[in-house]
Amino acid sequence: MCSSSLLSNHLEKSLQLLMDRVDDMSQDIVKYNTYSRNLSKQQQQKHQYVQRRQQENAQRQTRGETPLPEEDVSKMFKPPQPPPRMDTLLIAGQINNYCQNVKEFTSQNLGKLFMAEALQGHNS
Repeated sequence: MCSSSLLSNHLEKSLQLLMDRVDDMSQDIVKYNTYSRNLSKQQQQKHQYVQRRQQENAQRQTRGETPLPEEDVSKMFKPPQPPPRMDTLLIAGQINNYCQNVKEFTSQNLGKLFMAEALQGHNS
């Protein structure tokens, strides 16, 4: 197998690995965005519940009734479990390494290509 074929196989493999990792990162971002939306929605529901409860207690007091007993809202509204972030950090590091490899590979080989073209143009 000639060296240019080996080089193109190396570049192709590096780019494929890079694309795979970018896909993994994209999936992690979707998971995190879903978590963030769910957390925000739950916090909004919790806030609405507390406000309704306060309004109800205010109405009860105006009618001379005893207020409703205090409740532990943190037990009623348990926050969703956040996705692990360490995997995303590791994927980002791998993406960075693949980018560096592709950058080094292409800059070395583009330099060789320009040198070869210059020599060919000089010899013509």
